Amino acid sequence: MLYATHQFFLTKRSIYIFVWDSRADNDEDNFEYWLSIINRLGGESPIIIVMNKSDIRIKSIDEDFFRNKYKNIVTFINISCSNNSGFDDLRSVLNQVISEQKHIGSELPKSWNSIRENLKNCKKNYLTFAEFKDFLNITDSDEINHVSGFLRDLGDIIYFGQDYGLKDIIVLNPNWLTKAIYELIHSLEIQKSKGAFKLEQLANFLDSKHYPEEKHFQIVALMTKFEICFQILGSNNDYIIPVLLSPILPNTVKISNFEVPETLKFIVRYTFLPAGIIERIICRLNFYLEGENYWKYGAIFTTEVSRAIVQLDRCKKIITISVIGSLQAYLFSIVKNAIDITLFEEELLKN
Repeated sequence: MLYATHQFFLTKRSIYIFVWDSRADNDEDNFEYWLSIINRLGGESPIIIVMNKSDIRIKSIDEDFFRNKYKNIVTFINISCSNNSGFDDLRSVLNQVISEQKHIGSELPKSWNSIRENLKNCKKNYLTFAEFKDFLNITDSDEINHVSGFLRDLGDIIYFGQDYGLKDIIVLNPNWLTKAIYELIHSLEIQKSKGAFKLEQLANFLDSKHYPEEKHFQIVALMTKFEICFQILGSNNDYIIPVLLSPILPNTVKISNFEVPETLKFIVRYTFLPAGIIERIICRLNFYLEGENYWKYGAIFTTEVSRAIVQLDRCKKIITISVIGSLQAYLFSIVKNAIDITLFEEELLKN
């Protein structure tokens, strides 16, 4: 349920060393998840796949399959942290990959390196925009945007300067934000309420020493930005964390209403099941939700003239979209686009 926080740590301008344990039996699921999310958030960053504990077991995987699917895989290396075998090969490959990166050798202002070092030594978890400007010692807004984008790509900060609600918070310590999200998701009170909470309740869940009340809105705004929660339409301070929704279909949802001859029905079938796919779709399309007709594995979305039910079958790894009413194609395109953005790989089959 915490996979959504991985996006705080995956950035562009990076080299990824993906370490796996040869003793594990669920390699393909783990490979698909991590390689896909690296591609989505890390751009074309190169990946070196490392099998650890090679002194205990050598496990073969279909390397050609993964190379063909993920073009940014550089190589596969076996190592052992027990006897240090394979590390010379790993260092050699890593040095070669570093030297081949396009941004290596790019000319940057000398002051930027000092800024990065100062940020790393900064003891604060976050800065206000005014503090950030003072920290950079830059007044030109274009240059501030350029520097902040560079720092964001390198994973030094979490910042969304173009979002008005988030303009005044620059997160220096991703763990600070992650811990706040952990506290909310693991709150027994929020779990009992099936993910529902009020903004003013955050004082009950977060340590005021590290999370002052004036930052609570921005924490929730960041969670909304990353599609971890959404604000209930028409409310002032009411939010839902979809990952905590009940897995049981609500009594108000009648599947039979969508099983009529004129239904426009599609099935999205995929080999890899992204974690939290329905939860993210619910967050993204919360403006179209039909009342409280949503649950952990599905939801009903509406326009003025049509209704769509989206259902996830985890065992078969399919999402079914059924649309009824007028202008079905319009609502379908809205739902389909949300799925396209969320899914890493898909095959669309029309019934």
